[in-house]
Amino acid sequence: MALNKDVFVSYEKAAQAAASLRGALRGEPYPITVTATNKTFLVPAEWKGALVRIQAEGADVYYVISVDGTLAVCDKAAAAGEAGNPIVLTAPAQGCGRIFASQWLDIPFPSTATTFALQGSAAGVARCHLAET
Repeated sequence: MALNKDVFVSYEKAAQAAASLRGALRGEPYPITVTATNKTFLVPAEWKGALVRIQAEGADVYYVISVDGTLAVCDKAAAAGEAGNPIVLTAPAQGCGRIFASQWLDIPFPSTATTFALQGSAAGVARCHLAET
């Protein structure tokens, strides 16, 4: 049976994107100590507009990025506001994303990112480095 090549999706772009992913280079990783208390950091210039890999070691790591010039603050216990019927959700000012212990996540840092915050479920390390060239 002959196959029509036009029916199938080209993998050319996917292969190109995969080729740009890379591991940590010497002198580049930031092993950041996390605790159960929020810590706010300035975004390194090389991270702006890039994909940053963060690996959670020893604890879950919660993160949030600020793009509007205000300080990023992460509160792992923050919950969305709920009102009305049907329920209207309001995002908490200090809500954050989560990276489970022993896992990693590639996070796109916008070019307008100014600060980011980290908080651990307990003491641990967030190992951070650029994820792409």
